[in-house]
Amino acid sequence: MKYIDRNSSQPASIIPKGASLSDIIQPTDNIYYASGQYGGWRANNLFTFSIDAKNVSVTKVPYIGKTVRILFPIIIEDVKNEYVFEFKIDDIVVTTP
Repeated sequence: MKYIDRNSSQPASIIPKGASLSDIIQPTDNIYYASGQYGGWRANNLFTFSIDAKNVSVTKVPYIGKTVRILFPIIIEDVKNEYVFEFKIDDIVVTTP
C-alpha cells in the first residue's frame, strides 16, 4: 500500500494453500510526510515512547507488563475467524544505531 493511501481500506490478501505472506503492521497515525530538501514519506516506530538512555532502568518501568493486541481477521470459505495476538512487554533494551 502506498503511504499516500494510508487512510484508505486495504484490500484483502489472498493466500493460496501452501503459500505464505509476509507483511508489515503500522498504525496510520505513525505515517507522515516531511517537507524540505530531504523530505518524503516517513514512518515512526511502532512503539513511540520516551526512554532516557542514561537512566533506562527507571524510565522503562511504566511500560513493563503492558500489552499490545492485534486483531487479525481471516476468512476461509466465507467463514470469518478473528484471531487476537497479544504481546506483553517484558523488558526494554536501548540500542544505538
